[in-house]
Amino acid sequence: MAFLESERLYLREMVKEDFPLFFHLESDPIVMRYITKPRTEVEALERMEKSLSQYKEDKGYGKWMAVEKESGKAIGWFILTPIDGTEQIEIGYRLKEEFWGKGYATEMSKVILDYGFNTLGLERIVGVTHLENDASGNVLKKIGLKYVGQRFYYNIDVHFYEILKQEE
Repeated sequence: MAFLESERLYLREMVKEDFPLFFHLESDPIVMRYITKPRTEVEALERMEKSLSQYKEDKGYGKWMAVEKESGKAIGWFILTPIDGTEQIEIGYRLKEEFWGKGYATEMSKVILDYGFNTLGLERIVGVTHLENDASGNVLKKIGLKYVGQRFYYNIDVHFYEILKQEE
């Protein structure tokens, strides 16, 4: 069942059967290049279980599987969720490499921003990128986030972006 839709994608809740793709995204050195070291199967399973439990909290936040409408293929995931240990709500995504450069990250992130501001009533949404990940920084800028500066999250220095509801 579609949770959110864009022109070419829809998001749905992740299910246990998505683990092969989830593990691929967590363990692929190319996908993980700007995130952290590739994760083991056990680490990936723990992270997926945490994501699945977030649906039960029913705050409207989560990590959702992205599906290409035309092919029906799951291509990765998108998030709108608190940054670990903070109240800041982060937008993000992780896609299989074969789906990079198609505009999917920008397209669906715009829909998620709208959901965050107009359905959840958020006043501010943030994004973080690795200092060398210009492509993801460009996506955040395209959807309206402004660069604020460097911060320290996820045990590394990151570029920090934000957008306020009145700026959307």
